[in-house]
Amino acid sequence: MGLLAGIVTPFETAANTKAGKRMGHSLWGTFLSFSVGTIVLVFLVLIVDHGIHIPFEEVPYQPWWIWTGGIFGIIYVFGNIILMPKIGSMQTIIFPLLGQVTTGLIVDHFGLFRSNITYATPERIIGVVLVFVGVVLASADIKKRNAADAPAADVSDVSPSYTIAADTAPHKQNGFITWLWRLFGIFIGCISTTQIAINGYLGDVLGSSFLSALISFAVGTIGLIIIIAIVRPRFIMKKGDKVKTPWWMWTGGFMGAYVVFSFAYLAPLIGTGVLVIVSQLGMTLASVIIDHFGIWGSAVKRINALKVIGLILMIAGAVLINLVYMR
Repeated sequence: MGLLAGIVTPFETAANTKAGKRMGHSLWGTFLSFSVGTIVLVFLVLIVDHGIHIPFEEVPYQPWWIWTGGIFGIIYVFGNIILMPKIGSMQTIIFPLLGQVTTGLIVDHFGLFRSNITYATPERIIGVVLVFVGVVLASADIKKRNAADAPAADVSDVSPSYTIAADTAPHKQNGFITWLWRLFGIFIGCISTTQIAINGYLGDVLGSSFLSALISFAVGTIGLIIIIAIVRPRFIMKKGDKVKTPWWMWTGGFMGAYVVFSFAYLAPLIGTGVLVIVSQLGMTLASVIIDHFGIWGSAVKRINALKVIGLILMIAGAVLINLVYMR
């Protein structure tokens, strides 16, 4: 389940990004995804749980942060959108990943957010290093191009976090500012893992991972409504517009609902750190496939030996972490 959640994430982001482009602003694309995901989860909760049952008698005894998963989700999504033009796509993969895996180890080691404790043994740390190196290799674009021949970066149809692309930022910055953006990338990676841990515990409190995912999406949707009311982004979808509207741009909410539900369900079972590693393996694998075949309009970048080695290292690291966890 965790691997599949990682695999669908780049497709979800591509759908949301396309929707944002079609509707005139990334906020509208994200709002569409959150809204559709909320509706889907409402139906699933009604069918699977036979109604929306919130144990209000337990709420006063629970920490306030259990309701913040949706807010963390918004921060992560828009953090990536902001980050990519500043440091380039390659670094937008690496630095959030560094924050994700590090936070996953810390959450599991100390049992933060009331998660199960799994100590950061040397074997687990080695496994994380293998995964990190594997992502770097699998994400690298080793094809050399002259600056004059390089096409302008088009981030409208790709995942800002996980699609493999040339590491080009649109303008130069001084080293201090660049490192501030890199630290921000680590921060949003920490935010992503924190959301997983929070939603996992909320699912335990509510007795339903579907309800946990629904609340996360609902909070995120409300947050987006507030942001849209303040920012007032343009909305340009009109009849007769020449911009194509592919059917798959409406699927982001469905995939997002599955991802959030899977994370909420799996985090208490296998640990936040293990879940982050396994899902990252799925994300990278899917991104390599997307690029190799040019799926959904992405630039074609063929699989090469370096990417294969990177995937093998990621698999080895994930296996090592899981074997140590199960032992």
